[in-house]
Amino acid sequence: MGAPWRGIKEDGVPMVDRIGARKARRRAAAVARPVVRAIADTARETMMDPFWAQMAQLEDDERAPLVDIQDRGGHLVVVAEMPGIPRDKVKVEATEDRLDIRGENVLACELDTAEYAYLCNERTQTNFHRVVPLPEKVIPADVTARIVDGVLVVNLPKQRPKGKAKSVPVKVA
Repeated sequence: MGAPWRGIKEDGVPMVDRIGARKARRRAAAVARPVVRAIADTARETMMDPFWAQMAQLEDDERAPLVDIQDRGGHLVVVAEMPGIPRDKVKVEATEDRLDIRGENVLACELDTAEYAYLCNERTQTNFHRVVPLPEKVIPADVTARIVDGVLVVNLPKQRPKGKAKSVPVKVA
């Protein structure tokens, strides 16, 4: 039989050497530390960008409408789901760097009367608000919005970058 102080149990199975286990943990931590630091740095850099920080924050918001943002060259297009929401209950405001979408889901039905008791009531009147940060500056005065089949489509013309050279054709006088 092996002696317990030599790291062998009496049944012949090796015991974990405490000093060896500490070394193994230190080595694993030394390997993991730069990887964890690199991931944290990347996440921090990404979250410092207000566009990505707010998009990540709003991903879990159940009351906010789902949106797609498309870059179509000279303009951005934001598409938001608005099923069953009347056009007059949707408010859209735009600034140079964000789009603000507000709405109210009003549920009116002939069955919604006080004389009947609900057994289940999952449909409720809700207000929603979503601020969509824009990846590029837009011209707020030229923004247009329309609702088609429960889908809000907002067209946001981009600003031309200041200081960028513009080609000017020379005409013969």
